[in-house]
Amino acid sequence: MAIFKANYVKRGRDATKRAKASIRYIQNRRGKDGEKISRTLFNQKGAMDRYEAYSIIDDAPKKGTYFYRFIIAPTPNAKTTTTIWTCATLPHRQYLPLRNA
Repeated sequence: MAIFKANYVKRGRDATKRAKASIRYIQNRRGKDGEKISRTLFNQKGAMDRYEAYSIIDDAPKKGTYFYRFIIAPTPNAKTTTTIWTCATLPHRQYLPLRNA
């Protein structure tokens, strides 16, 4: 079963700093055994690098913007398909409430 978590960066003066710190943490946090792992970041088009994510954060309007963090942990055999499908369908659901499955 896949795990899906969503939350957002608190608004305020340092919101962009916190959003970028979240990107670094998500991409570089250590694995279960403490080993170094570099994780792939995704957007609606597929994989992206950290600096592309930073650019999106920097280009966002300063007022009225929320930076959401989505964590997707799919089953091993459906890893890429589930992640890409989720990223592709989220923009179409942005005004619909999220439901617990």
